Amino acid sequence: WESRRLWRRCAEELNKRPVVEWDSVDREKTRLEEEQRKLACHQKVPGPWNTKKFHQKTFKNPITGEDENIFTFDYMRTTPYDPYEPTLNLVWMSKYLSDDRPPE
Repeated sequence: WESRRLWRRCAEELNKRPVVEWDSVDREKTRLEEEQRKLACHQKVPGPWNTKKFHQKTFKNPITGEDENIFTFDYMRTTPYDPYEPTLNLVWMSKYLSDDRPPE
């Protein structure tokens, strides 16, 4: 639904057949793309990604005997759905996930 609402003006211009004003379609498409590039989720921020549900641990490889850094999922702090504890709720969190790295 949100995508349809955003692209509605482009679709209206394209449906003005047989005469389509391609310049107005191109301007609207460019405007939408530029707005989307400005969103926080598309910003490239230097620094490590701060994970919320994965933690880095050292694992001793039984075959090579070397220590390896791996990420483990903290499943004990997460439930598929808990209406009384939204911060531990995967369904609730999925709406608010973004890049949590600090800005430059």
